[in-house]
Amino acid sequence: MTTGQPGVQVQIRAGDSPDPADADAYQVVGATKTMTSTDTFSIKAGTSARYYIVWLTQLVPDGAGKFQGSISEVTFRR
Repeated sequence: MTTGQPGVQVQIRAGDSPDPADADAYQVVGATKTMTSTDTFSIKAGTSARYYIVWLTQLVPDGAGKFQGSISEVTFRR
């Protein structure tokens, strides 16, 4: 996974429902991690889901009193 805002915290969630409005219905399968510009996340063994959420749990200050975070690339590998 790649970000332009190192320091953003991310976790991976998985579920079979397409309803992203209820993120608590998605199981956390990748522990929360503070990202560098490029990071690799491990998914809990045996995870099988149709949908995955890359959940930003903490943003980084932008220097103007606001906060931001973004993910520019996500790749899944088996």
